[in-house]
Amino acid sequence: MHHLKLIIEKDIELAHLIDLLIEMDTDFVPRLSQRVSLNEYAKKLIKLSNIWVAIIDNKVIGFISLYCNDPLKKIAYIPVIGIKPEYRRQGIASLLLNKTIKYLKTEGFESLTLETWEGSSAQYLYENFGFIILEKVSDRGIETLSLKMKLWFGNFENVTIAPTTSTEFLKNISFNLDVNFFVKHDELFPCFGGGNKARKLFTLLKKIKLKIIMLL
Repeated sequence: MHHLKLIIEKDIELAHLIDLLIEMDTDFVPRLSQRVSLNEYAKKLIKLSNIWVAIIDNKVIGFISLYCNDPLKKIAYIPVIGIKPEYRRQGIASLLLNKTIKYLKTEGFESLTLETWEGSSAQYLYENFGFIILEKVSDRGIETLSLKMKLWFGNFENVTIAPTTSTEFLKNISFNLDVNFFVKHDELFPCFGGGNKARKLFTLLKKIKLKIIMLL
């Protein structure tokens, strides 16, 4: 494991950030350069976001960008996180994410959102941190689905889900807790005793307990 020094660097040089984005371009699905100009995107990140930079031997090897310009709603957003290929699987992304979360807590934010794609290695990293899937969206022009994810770490009394219909409500809960509320067969619920509603409620409560443990 390399010696790692993390610093908050708002004034990262544009050329360095562009180089990182170019090197990580093919990691995105689809490629980031197919959706935005990497040069313009780098300028936007430097101007509008906070950037935590991972440095090893005086070389920038990764970064995380954070939009936290909505203090009233207390919601922050991570547009991008990336590590150079030769430095991956060493816990650096986790250190950057931890740094970000600690900062948001000290600033009074209560939740953090981000987006990745289904089946990515990033998805499992975020789930290990307690992020849950709010929505799956087909917006990448390919079969891969986008995952909109969220982590709560503030006042849970403010956590609300406001779907437009009862069906949307059930879809949200199904995604978040991995419980299929549209199943009508008792044999698909792994417990004995009671009817369909009792089995569904029992399974739901178990899922909620696991999610609460992950969020604490």
